[in-house]
Amino acid sequence: MTYSVGGRGRFLLILILILTLSTSSFVPSTSTGGIVGTRPVANYASYGELADNYTLVAEKDSFIISDSGNTNNGANSLLKVQQQRQMRTLVSFDLTPFENQELSSAKLRLYAQSNGYNWNNGESIEVHRLNTGWTEGNGVDNVKGTGQGVTWRCATDSNITNSVPDCNSQWSGSSFIAEPSDTIQITNNTKGVWLEFDVTDDVNYFLDSNTTNNFGWTIKKTNEQTSGGIAFSSKESNSYQPQLVLRFVDPTKYDSSIGTLTFAFGHAYKSELAAIKNVTSYNFVGNISPVVTKIGNSGYMTQSDLVNYKNVGWEILSHSMTHPRIDSTTSSSVLQYEIVQSKTALTNMGFCITGYESPFDVITTNSAVYIKNNYKYAVINPNKQNTVYSITHDGAQWNFPIAIHYSGVGKGLAIHDFATAKDAIDYAIDNHTYLILNFHQIDSSTNSYSTYPSVFWQILQYVKQKSDAGKLAVESSVQALHIACP
Repeated sequence: MTYSVGGRGRFLLILILILTLSTSSFVPSTSTGGIVGTRPVANYASYGELADNYTLVAEKDSFIISDSGNTNNGANSLLKVQQQRQMRTLVSFDLTPFENQELSSAKLRLYAQSNGYNWNNGESIEVHRLNTGWTEGNGVDNVKGTGQGVTWRCATDSNITNSVPDCNSQWSGSSFIAEPSDTIQITNNTKGVWLEFDVTDDVNYFLDSNTTNNFGWTIKKTNEQTSGGIAFSSKESNSYQPQLVLRFVDPTKYDSSIGTLTFAFGHAYKSELAAIKNVTSYNFVGNISPVVTKIGNSGYMTQSDLVNYKNVGWEILSHSMTHPRIDSTTSSSVLQYEIVQSKTALTNMGFCITGYESPFDVITTNSAVYIKNNYKYAVINPNKQNTVYSITHDGAQWNFPIAIHYSGVGKGLAIHDFATAKDAIDYAIDNHTYLILNFHQIDSSTNSYSTYPSVFWQILQYVKQKSDAGKLAVESSVQALHIACP
């Protein structure tokens, strides 16, 4: 069998991160820390819900004062760093949703709200990773606050209302790693700007199964004997709260650096469920393309079946409402119903629909317009492996910015047994192409589009073997294409 291979390119594998928060999506108010944005994070997300940027708002912050050793400022709208009275800032972020993810960069951002204009020719401030937990507290300047809180003397003073240290051991201005994580120069002109500290190594340490050791940072003058004072906006301010901007490596996007494979199942036949279950048992995900009006009918998956697999990461595509064979004479009302209404119906069921698979692989000039205007990518003419070039160029005749080819598997098709499937998989591995194996019924019938269960099992075992050897990536199309939900 011959596969067409287009030119090669390279896409970045980088996941950048920025969010705003609402109670329904890990989003606290401005007085509590969390993720800025509207999408859940990767560990909680099904396919396509990954946001590109994560900017975390501080979970807690405060500043402590040497000559007011029992004073708490956990509810202050400012965070101060200065030589006079020796003030240091503390800040921390909740990183538990990101455990064990691969980070490419982390920036701690503080907004310079005011400046003491006493920095001579410029002085530096530095950030240090804390090695002891602390409690924010609710004190503000001369208002003592109540309950527990951090002070110069205590990481957690059990009674910030009084003027004595209430802790078993005093930490005398915070306990931190001696080597600064980063240093920034401050001048008298440093005001009304964001300052960024590189804390990538610290955050990677926290994420590497060490989030229990995530106590945040302290920010202090490098030389606390020389003049200089600056105040940053705290999380209690109305804007410019402390931020932690995270950028993650995306381990999934197809960029031709490794052969990539997607298991695709057309029509959402009931007979495919066992195969999908087996794929999932290996921690793989793939694509399922239901015909909307068939969902729940005899011989087809139910909505619950589809939801269950969507929830563990499977991608759901639209394969039309009724699976008609269209042509150039098909009316606009039919195209609207089959292409647009199918997406609406699936969306109303709770699915994120970004791809469309045309029935019988037929795309006309008119249907292409509806597909392009309503989907982020399309499945086009089959039986060709994908390259970085083909993904962005082969749909040009229909003005599709992204298009992918499926390779059908069935008793009467070019890929009809384990040997021919193995050849295709080996080609993807050797040439770093993106292969999408499209299955229909998985049964013992004589249907030319069906696959024997034993053959599917052999294919899956071979894919698992190559995946375990690091030679083949297995993912859904939205992962391979790095497409997010609208």
